[in-house]
Amino acid sequence: MKRKSNIMKFTALALSLLMVLCSCGDKGNSGRTQSSGESSQAVSEDGGPVISLSSTEVSAGQMAEVTLSVKGAQQKWNMCGIHITFPEELEIEMIDEEERLAKFLRGSASEYATASLAMSWTDELPEELAGEKLHSVFFTEMFDGNTGLDGDICTIYLKVPEDAQSGTVYPLSYYNTETDIFSNAEQNTAFQDYAFSHMQDGSITVK
Repeated sequence: MKRKSNIMKFTALALSLLMVLCSCGDKGNSGRTQSSGESSQAVSEDGGPVISLSSTEVSAGQMAEVTLSVKGAQQKWNMCGIHITFPEELEIEMIDEEERLAKFLRGSASEYATASLAMSWTDELPEELAGEKLHSVFFTEMFDGNTGLDGDICTIYLKVPEDAQSGTVYPLSYYNTETDIFSNAEQNTAFQDYAFSHMQDGSITVK
């Protein structure tokens, strides 16, 4: 019961902040978009949305850029709310510790988003995360209509420990809850079910 309460409380906070941003006409933490040449690593099998996390290599002590992408959803989605998980040894770059706001760069898939938000989740974690020594960041955004595109949704920043050993691999994945969402304006459940059943993990490898 406590697990569900913590998830609902955290997600409600994130969504309420997102609504504030949307009502103010804010474009999120960054109005910048990446180059049109960026591409998603995901491969859509039959036209459904496929969400993926990037895999990258960095040296010990460096900041890794981790990108969330989607393919198979060109002008077909209008809202997302996704928990990305990472080992607790990694340190997410923040812009406001008190408000739990994580730094992110909006990608080209989110060019027309009306509001975007990334929130760090490192305390009052459910047993599934705490037991595996994982932290999470919740990324959520919304659009007017189905104006979400294919490509990179956002990039977050995770610092690798200074003493990380070469060859260490930090897995990146998702923590799906009943409050998570990847929807279209029609709120088609099959569309969301496909997205959540075809999510692709990523990783950070120490050089």
